[in-house]
Amino acid sequence: MFRIHHFVRTWICIMLILLPWPSFGVEETNQTFSQQEIEQLVAPIALYPDPLLAQILMASTYPLEIVSAARWIKDNPHLKDKALEDALKQESWDPSVKSLTAVPDVLNMLNDKLDMTTKLGDAFLAQQKTVLDAVQALRTKAQASGNLKSSKEQVVKISEQTSSSPQDATQNYISIEPANPEVLYVPVYNPSTVYGEWPYPDFPPYSYYPANFYPAGSFLAFGTATAVGSALWGQLDWANHNVNINANQFYNFNHDRINNDRWVHNPEHRGNVPYRDQISRDNFGKNQLENEKARDSFRDQAEQGRHEISEGGKGALQNMEREGQLREQRTDQARDLGQSAKMPTQSKELKKGQSQQRDHQQSRQRSKAANNNNRRGQVSQPRQRSNANRANGRGSFNNGGRRSGGGHHGGGRH
Repeated sequence: MFRIHHFVRTWICIMLILLPWPSFGVEETNQTFSQQEIEQLVAPIALYPDPLLAQILMASTYPLEIVSAARWIKDNPHLKDKALEDALKQESWDPSVKSLTAVPDVLNMLNDKLDMTTKLGDAFLAQQKTVLDAVQALRTKAQASGNLKSSKEQVVKISEQTSSSPQDATQNYISIEPANPEVLYVPVYNPSTVYGEWPYPDFPPYSYYPANFYPAGSFLAFGTATAVGSALWGQLDWANHNVNINANQFYNFNHDRINNDRWVHNPEHRGNVPYRDQISRDNFGKNQLENEKARDSFRDQAEQGRHEISEGGKGALQNMEREGQLREQRTDQARDLGQSAKMPTQSKELKKGQSQQRDHQQSRQRSKAANNNNRRGQVSQPRQRSNANRANGRGSFNNGGRRSGGGHHGGGRH
């Protein structure tokens, strides 16, 4: 009975996991964003300095990693400069997400406004040119309203750029750069008023303000200075509607080389967040499609099990129990076969080891016997020489004795 209950609980857990849960505001559709929707999305960030804006646009395509990074930086608020760079080596987030840990207020904004962040990333993936053109349109409005100008915190300038595409020719673009490339002031403003009268009442702009800070009126204010070093390595190519990468700054912050000088979305960091439109699914969603097919197949199996439980009642449970027992038996048989298959090999290895051990012992015995023979030979040679010397000595004495004895005897006879 316990095994039956365990099996039922397992099926229930599988079905709960495989239910088609909604994905935090991500709606799969074949529709792209309208111009009004895109301006609504970029309004709160269009007046950010170009390097920061580039990092936000890239990182917004990885909303799950933004959530992880925001939680991580809240747990490690004192990490700065070199200590931050070293700690980030242990994390697997996309480099664009890692760079925003140097600007915690902005990272928190993207995390708090996750619906906005996800839509912004979807729009940038499918309509990159339209997004960048919308930023330029809003900057032009803010400048015309007298709310965008150079200051001690930033440098605003109009530059003439020519695209590599023949149909775009030469245009003027408004760029915003930090006055000090390594120090960032994040502007704080009310997007409903800074651009003049907002033209889309049905699409009011998103807005976000750091904690304990609310802008007054329609002008720009700035938060405290943030030392960013080389963290902001993205560069906006307005004429060609791309995000370029400063390879030196990228290496200084990430301590890793990069082969491309132009940013390309990496689907591996997207996780299970679906791509909103068909264009993005075609370009980036191949792996997600394969994973979704696998989940659908497994979900069908779970649904079949649920149906059998509801229709068959006790009989279905008994069938599941029998199937579980058969699987266990097959597993045991496979394990036994594997062990028996290993036994001949193990026996051969054992015999081989024993033979090698005997050969080694015999070799040692022969070597020992040879050494003993050599030592006996070396000892016997001095003994032989000593015996020979003693024999020679006795021979001389006896000869002399016989000579002297002969004379005595001879004299006696006379």
